[in-house]
Amino acid sequence: MKKVFLLIFILFISSCSHNINMVSKDKLPPYQGDVAVYFSKNDCTGIENQLPTNYEIIAELEYYNWGKFRNISVEDIVAWFKADAQQIGANAIIINSCSTVYSGFASRGKSARAKAILVK
Repeated sequence: MKKVFLLIFILFISSCSHNINMVSKDKLPPYQGDVAVYFSKNDCTGIENQLPTNYEIIAELEYYNWGKFRNISVEDIVAWFKADAQQIGANAIIINSCSTVYSGFASRGKSARAKAILVK
């Protein structure tokens, strides 16, 4: 039984990854407010927001999930990126790209890239 649980756990962990590549050398305190979300035109939503004009890039974010055992939505990606942005002190994110990952008959995952920014 322990081996089955361990195998399922390993499959779950290996099916999802995210990366935070810090661009800013400044260490900011965690941001406590609501993180604003902007979309550059991408395949994820078809939405294109008016991007802020005065901001600093804090980090580049990547998210990849095979979608095993569930379908990953844009809202899932946004929530993940917002949590990462808050941890590193960013007050907004710009989602640059997003695509669907087909990982089985019914499973649909997502791959996405974003920038965590500090709007001034």
